Amino acid sequence: MCFLLLIKIFPSDTNTRNLWLKSLCIKDPLPEDAKICSLHFLDDELQQKDGMTKISDGAIPVTLHFCTMCLDSQNMLYSMTKYKLEDIYKHLTGKPVFTYKHMKPAVCMTCLESLVDMNKFRLMGLKSRAILAQFGM
Repeated sequence: MCFLLLIKIFPSDTNTRNLWLKSLCIKDPLPEDAKICSLHFLDDELQQKDGMTKISDGAIPVTLHFCTMCLDSQNMLYSMTKYKLEDIYKHLTGKPVFTYKHMKPAVCMTCLESLVDMNKFRLMGLKSRAILAQFGM
């Protein structure tokens, strides 16, 4: 269900419009006033400018919008790329981040915080291991 957080009218540029329609699995023609809400975009595609939230140029909306870790689809999602979480995820799980077609790897706030905390724990363990190794332990 879309909550109208920010409404964006479909682009008039034919190429961009076709990319949007393909990504959303929608067949043209659409009504002239067709709109899409901001939940179809990741947070790094939304920018604050002059007190207004705007969608970045080149942003492509998605319908597959869920946390790639816990599968939550109800909360705001954060780009794994923007926050450099893909490598952390791979270090912790031994697997690359799952991606599929137009789906962009994203996590909810709970999983973002967990990834950061687990990575801090991992780094702390590696550091203590290196220190103990210096003393022959």
